[in-house]
Amino acid sequence: MLGLNFYPHQDVYHTAFRALALARITGGIKDDAYRIVDYFTIFPFDLPIIRHRGAQKKRLAEQFASVKPYKWYASPSSTFLQLAEYQTIALDMLRERDLIERQELRLTELFAVDAGLMAEFDGFVERMSPVINYILGLNAEYGLYGEGGLKDRSTLMTFKYDVKNSAHVD
Repeated sequence: MLGLNFYPHQDVYHTAFRALALARITGGIKDDAYRIVDYFTIFPFDLPIIRHRGAQKKRLAEQFASVKPYKWYASPSSTFLQLAEYQTIALDMLRERDLIERQELRLTELFAVDAGLMAEFDGFVERMSPVINYILGLNAEYGLYGEGGLKDRSTLMTFKYDVKNSAHVD
């Protein structure tokens, strides 16, 4: 018997869907912050890799433990790198069609969808809002860049070459 599996992190159209849904609710975020939020909307059970004290990430990880896929990868870092290719393609596609702005993940005035797709966006956001709000809260609290920022705390992206600034640069 042949099994057919769907992995949302390996589908550029699903990645574009997630990007548009996140752009719609955030009002605009940096691409690196989007990439981290997007990763955790697909793999919320990986939240414990974030370096942050508090029980909320553990509760969220347990809440979403049932979505852990049958086939799993060696590490979150390697999966994140694989996902980056799809995210780049999706963002380039959306920017080429002028649906999001060039500098950050923000919808343009050309973005318009029918009510059915808007309901799909809303359903995704409602399902994943605890995770999205948690990651965006960390981004607001610690910033994105530099040591102690979201890139550092998530352990998914390097922060060593970020521009150093005493104020948040995101």
